[in-house]
Amino acid sequence: MPSVGRADGKTFEKKKASISVVCPKCQGSVFDNRSKKLSGEFKPNAPDFACANKEGCGWKQWPPKVGATTVVSGGPIVPPSTTQSAPSPRDTLILELFWDSFDRVLEGVAKRKLTDLFRPEQLCSLIATMYIQRARG
Repeated sequence: MPSVGRADGKTFEKKKASISVVCPKCQGSVFDNRSKKLSGEFKPNAPDFACANKEGCGWKQWPPKVGATTVVSGGPIVPPSTTQSAPSPRDTLILELFWDSFDRVLEGVAKRKLTDLFRPEQLCSLIATMYIQRARG
């Protein structure tokens, strides 16, 4: 980190602003290894994120492989700010509409015994399509 001089002749280390991430498995601290991989300090095949609790948890996340289908997984979670306000009535309605769409798609697939015919990403697409159409009115 660069040293920054002050008017009184003293210096201090300037710290980078960072976003704290939380392990999705144990809610502990997470190391962000991306800059160390870029600098060559870590090997390129090292995980991008790793839980600080190596013995108790051991969670890690690597970047997606080239050409692989990206599936949403438990990535690092940014902790909620302490100054969160209550959701607006509109946000509440939108959230209820999403979960209703989610439930309808999954119930319809299960009721028709089609569960084995759909991959998770296809179900996500069905839910998103239904939600978007319903949200448009």
